[in-house]
Amino acid sequence: MIWKIMIIMILIFMFAGAAFKMDDVTQEEMDNMTTKISYDNPKYNMSQFSNNENLTFIPRLVYKYADFLMFASVEGAKVGLQFGYDNPKYNFGLAWKLMFVSLFAILTMPLIKLILFIVYGIYNIVIFIKKTIKRRQSINKGR
Repeated sequence: MIWKIMIIMILIFMFAGAAFKMDDVTQEEMDNMTTKISYDNPKYNMSQFSNNENLTFIPRLVYKYADFLMFASVEGAKVGLQFGYDNPKYNFGLAWKLMFVSLFAILTMPLIKLILFIVYGIYNIVIFIKKTIKRRQSINKGR
């Protein structure tokens, strides 16, 4: 699921980069913009927590994972902006299709899982009722 969100995010930044190029933003302004997108902001840096030796394994793992996601998001934003700026006339038709497929998958998977969970629950209730009826019938025949 995370990779789908990352793809959508990179595609959105590609479109933003292309829009910046069409609005006559200079290369210097674009470089200034991408350098402002920084991972080294101490407000959002999780490495101070993930390197703490007093934490147990699970919190350290969670902090390292959050740190990785932050790093991947920042670098994905930079790559998307720069690619969109360098290629404003690029045919983003395939990108739109990928974005819609990813959005469709992200939005429909929980619904599909919920439906399957309900069907599986109903199936198990029916089996339980059948077993209960058979057990009661066998008990009544023994009397």
